[in-house]
Amino acid sequence: MERGVRVSGAAAGTGDALNEGVFAPLHYRRKAPRLARGYTLVEILIAITLIGIVTSFALPGFQRARKRTQAAAVKVDLKVLDDALAQYAVENNKPNGTIVDFAALKPYIKMGSPLYATGADLFGNAYGPTFIINGVLYPPPATYQALSDVADASFWMPFTTPP
Repeated sequence: MERGVRVSGAAAGTGDALNEGVFAPLHYRRKAPRLARGYTLVEILIAITLIGIVTSFALPGFQRARKRTQAAAVKVDLKVLDDALAQYAVENNKPNGTIVDFAALKPYIKMGSPLYATGADLFGNAYGPTFIINGVLYPPPATYQALSDVADASFWMPFTTPP
């Protein structure tokens, strides 16, 4: 008699009730479910490699989006400074071309904001010690250079590029 294990007819491959309780060869024994056995080292390494590949594709896009957001924040600061200059000129009857320092503009900037506290952009570059009423505002040159790959000259309109 052949060595084997007692299995049902369906497990032995016959599928009929007459063969219930027959001996089947050892190779018909059921294997443990996949989840119970765990993963092989090769499968884990393939998964890690795929995650690395997907990350390498996504990371530059995330960095570009971050820089674009930083450029938008600098542009918002320029708009706040432009509005502060206009309010200062109206309230103090200052003519066009008057030079104003940042301390005079502070009352027209939201208290507690980073611009109010430092007078600089998010990179720490000062917008300027002085401003000209109805003059042209522009981002600090170092900031413009750092963001030039995501924000070209048309992005900064109505402000201009640094001299």
